[in-house]
This record gives sequence, C-alpha cells and structure tokens, in this order.
Amino acid sequence: MGCGILWLRGSQTTLLSHYIILVTILLSSSLVVAQDHAPGDTSSTQDDVHATRSAGIAAARNGDWDRAIDLFAIAYDAMPDPLTLYNLSAAQMQAGRWVEAEHGFQTFLETTSPSEHQAFRSEARRSLDSLVSRIPRLTLVMTHIDRVTLNGVEVPREHWDTPRGVNPGRHELLFFQRDQQRERRTFRLREGQELQIVVALSPPEPIVVPTPAEIATGESLAPSEPVRDEELSPPLHRRPVFWVVVASVVAAGVGVSVAMLARPQPFDGDLNLTIR
Repeated sequence: MGCGILWLRGSQTTLLSHYIILVTILLSSSLVVAQDHAPGDTSSTQDDVHATRSAGIAAARNGDWDRAIDLFAIAYDAMPDPLTLYNLSAAQMQAGRWVEAEHGFQTFLETTSPSEHQAFRSEARRSLDSLVSRIPRLTLVMTHIDRVTLNGVEVPREHWDTPRGVNPGRHELLFFQRDQQRERRTFRLREGQELQIVVALSPPEPIVVPTPAEIATGESLAPSEPVRDEELSPPLHRRPVFWVVVASVVAAGVGVSVAMLARPQPFDGDLNLTIR
C-alpha cells in the first residue's frame, strides 16, 4: 500500500506560495510496520497515536490550525516520526508560528536521508527558503540589564545584541535589574520586518556589605565624631592603677617612719654620776 497524501490547495488564509502537503500516516503500511518493532511500543499506544494523528489531519482539513498543531505535537511526543513532524511544521507555518516551523523543517531534513521522503524533503526546503525572508528579526541592545523576557520566556544571553527570529504579531518585553522589573516594552512585528530595541538603564546602586559587628548589633559602630587621643588613652592620674601604686608607696613610707622612731637611740652625753 502506498503512502496516502492529502494535498491542500492554497486559499486566502494560506501563508505559503505553494501547496502544503499533509501526510495521512494511517495509510502508510511501511510506517506502521516500523512502529510495530519500536521498543516499548504497545498496540494501545499505537492506536492512541493513530487516532490523535487522524484528528490532527481532520482539524487541518477544516483550517483549524491551532488544534492541528496541538494534536500533531501530542502524537509526535508520544511516538516521534519524521512525517508527523513534517505535518506539525506545515501546520505551524499556516498558523504564523514561523520560528517553530523553521526549526521543525530543519529537524525533518536532518533526521531523514536524501533517498527517503523525497517529495516532502523538497517541500521542506522550499518552505525554509520562503521563511528566511519572511520571519521578522529582533535585535536587543541593552545596558545595565541583568535579565530580559520575551512573552514570559527568558531570552538567553547569547541571543542579546544579535538578530533573532520572532513570529509576526504583538509581543511584550520585560527588563530586569537585580531581579526587579525596571522596564516594559510592547511592540508588533510584521512579515519580514527588522526591529532594534534599545534599553539603557542607570547603573544600580552599589551594594554595601555590612561588617560582622554591624550584622550582630544591627548598628554601625563607626563614631559620629573623631575620637580624641585622651578618649583612646586616658591620662596617668585618671587610671586606677596609678592611685593603687601611690597608696602603696605612702603606706610603706609611714611604716618605715614608725619603725625608726621606736628603735632605741645611743647616748653620747655625760651622765654626771656621783660616787658615794
């Protein structure tokens, strides 16, 4: 059995200049056999993936591209398959999610050999060539910015100051400095537009690191006025040890004086004794 193909001719809502191919995986016997031999697969899982893919194709036929994207993504996550990825990328391209579609088509070409799925590889290459000139490009030039988010998703630093692909439509940028939002910008991108956004914030206030003593007491120990020398080293007569030494010397002197007065003194005069 051959591979069934659903051709969707371009309409007013179609963003491609050529036909978009949606592969009806359920008609491909070769893929079903390959899935049967995949390790860990069960028949119930295959049936669920089959039903999800079928629902995605039905949504694509009805032009419900957002639902088709959701269903193809569920099927691809449950059972990765190149043609399911192709369908997912084609639906993303129709819905204006060009950045995701570009990545999907590139992955499809990288994971398939030139000898297989030749028709789809050719369509993927044409889609990529079209997306190169159609995807808007955004460049961020920032000063004193620590972090930036685009539509709630953080922009990696390696993407700063370089053009990056962004889907057409309305977007929101939030700029942070020390984890605090400091700036907000909203803008709208058109097909093929190149936009540069410049944001320059004032440098943040320096962080004062408290000393260990300040951390313990919660107060600064630095005096409000210069400390005088006498406050750091009081005069000798104001020191208690000085008066202790003085008292000891005085007491010793008094003791010596008393001892000298109490000792008998020799008599050098004439006693005038009369012998009878």
